[in-house]
Amino acid sequence: MYHSNINSHSYSPQIILGVDIGTSGVRGCIVEVKTDQRVSDRKLTETILVEHTVPMVFPDKDPASGASTQDPAVWTHAFEQLFLELAGSVFLKQVTHIVADATSSTVLLCDSDGKALTNALMYDDQQAKEPAKAVQELVTQDGFETAATGASSTLAKVLLLRGQLQESKPSLKEAVICHQIDWFNHWLTGKLAITDENSALKLGYDSVNNQWPIWIIDLLATKSNSTGLVTSLPTVLKPGTPIAAVSHEMVSRFGLSKSTVVHAGTTDSIAGFLASGASKIGDAVSSLGSTLAVKLVSKKPVFNIDYGIYSHRLGDNWLVGGASNAGGAVLLHFFPLEKIKTLLAELLKPGCIDRWQPRSLPDYYPLIKAGERFPVADAHLKPKLPVFEKDADHKQQREFLLAMIQGLTQIEKLGYQRLEELGANSVQRLFTVGGGTKNRVWQALRQQHLNTQFTEPDSLDAAFGVTRLVSQFYKP
Repeated sequence: MYHSNINSHSYSPQIILGVDIGTSGVRGCIVEVKTDQRVSDRKLTETILVEHTVPMVFPDKDPASGASTQDPAVWTHAFEQLFLELAGSVFLKQVTHIVADATSSTVLLCDSDGKALTNALMYDDQQAKEPAKAVQELVTQDGFETAATGASSTLAKVLLLRGQLQESKPSLKEAVICHQIDWFNHWLTGKLAITDENSALKLGYDSVNNQWPIWIIDLLATKSNSTGLVTSLPTVLKPGTPIAAVSHEMVSRFGLSKSTVVHAGTTDSIAGFLASGASKIGDAVSSLGSTLAVKLVSKKPVFNIDYGIYSHRLGDNWLVGGASNAGGAVLLHFFPLEKIKTLLAELLKPGCIDRWQPRSLPDYYPLIKAGERFPVADAHLKPKLPVFEKDADHKQQREFLLAMIQGLTQIEKLGYQRLEELGANSVQRLFTVGGGTKNRVWQALRQQHLNTQFTEPDSLDAAFGVTRLVSQFYKP
């Protein structure tokens, strides 16, 4: 059970199903939300009633081409299995709202009936290098501010898929852009070509002015002599906004109420952010997994192509974020996981911890290879670490691991400084998620060198977090 004090309008009670669509599975979490109207700050009580996870086949990958693809039928099968499992409880029929999150920039093209015309290009697909170059030249030449750059962007992937369709089906006149989350919402409601503002950002949507920019419309949604294929842009809704009631088929198959409303969702990383409990201006979340990513709630948005910074709208504020190439993957590049655990345990012994804790942070920058975008924008930045010999003794290995963790702490500190320099609010409360939460050396260094209030997250469950789009940010 979780408690949050909120000032936004809310109503009681609600039974919300949050669905987290990941890479390895689909997770559902049914939450009962009640608001105590007797207190001035309207205390919100969130109780998890039931949760279930269904595994999903991993995407097909081809390292040579950078391909990471999946048949969307895999998703549909997982959705069906999840709802069948949830239907076994008494709570699914009581659900009043459904809202989901899915992997960012995972996309396919459909026909006007919602039938897949292509396989999906997953969030980490890197095939669209040539379209990405064309987009980069366009935005650089005309000075557009956008998050839709790079081979992993939704925009580059859509351009690649459109070109492939033009070759394989030259008579085709129109295709509909469908994010992974749009596929789920279409499955539930039958409504197509509707997406959320967060998912649309890497397709080129302008969240500041709440519109598709003219250059995106010209690039995708109008016929041109070069393609002859119209790629319809979806209608964009604010996360948490109702899309439609569930379809009659969903009511009959799974016992859902015919009045159950499906809401526009968000990306998986934002759902994880919401799960932490961060929501106010100055709230920040650091995530240390394979890479180190930071997100901060700000009154003003920040967009900067050089630093890879972009902003998602979050209620009346903005979620500003950036990601470094440094992170846990760098540690694993030098040491196996069990070795890291052993070395960390030694660093935490009283005689050792007293020696390294008082130090100021050295100027280390742990990267696997040259190149960084945030918080330093330098495509040629070289890793900066002490010399590490293959035959290094145990003490040298320990010192080397400490140097990398000190470097990660420095990068996190620089990251939040960079966001503030570019116009974001300063950090007031810092939440931490990801595998790095188990690294007590990193946690100790951060407590010492980051001047802010550290706050324990409510949860690490994105399926739970996404329900807060309805309970906290949707205002009927």
